[in-house]
Amino acid sequence: MNPEELQALIAQGESLAVEFRSDQDPLSDTDLIEAVVCLANGSGGTILIGVENSGRVTGLHSRHRTHPNALAAFVTNRTVPPVNVEAEFVNLPEGPVAVLRVLAAHQPVATSDGRLLIRYTGARGKPRCRPLYPHELPGWRADRGTADVSALPVPGTTWPTWTHWSLRACAGWWKRTAETLSCWNCPTRELPARWAWYVSKMGC
Repeated sequence: MNPEELQALIAQGESLAVEFRSDQDPLSDTDLIEAVVCLANGSGGTILIGVENSGRVTGLHSRHRTHPNALAAFVTNRTVPPVNVEAEFVNLPEGPVAVLRVLAAHQPVATSDGRLLIRYTGARGKPRCRPLYPHELPGWRADRGTADVSALPVPGTTWPTWTHWSLRACAGWWKRTAETLSCWNCPTRELPARWAWYVSKMGC
């Protein structure tokens, strides 16, 4: 990323995909890793270290002016499973800014001390981080195509009950299909005879 591209990104402000982090104090290791985890469990994005929330560039603290590869290795070592980020330092007139690109995770990511976080839009429209709760994980996985929530067990049901309602739903679909074909003057004999028999028995 060149300085012009970075300045344009800063001018757009923070969003669900862009996080500004001040490094004047300097930025703590914990805050950095939590920011990475938040983005990874969300849609991914970019962290700019050395930029205030207002968008004012204050640059990297001298403690962090090491090497981009060292920063990327630190993130990898402090996340579970390890998160690989792309890191680079971009020099601006106000000082150097660290740019971390974080990809969206395909499995839940936590800090090395067990914090599971996700980025979200707060009540005032500002991006924030919050815990990713256990009951949210099935939906989280389903959104990423790594789990089939329809395969989860349904408490209080048995296989005969489930089979009955599944077949009844299918029978209703075939009945509606038959009615549609009749409206189009299509021969309903094209429907499988077995399903036609089931429709008549079920009274769908």
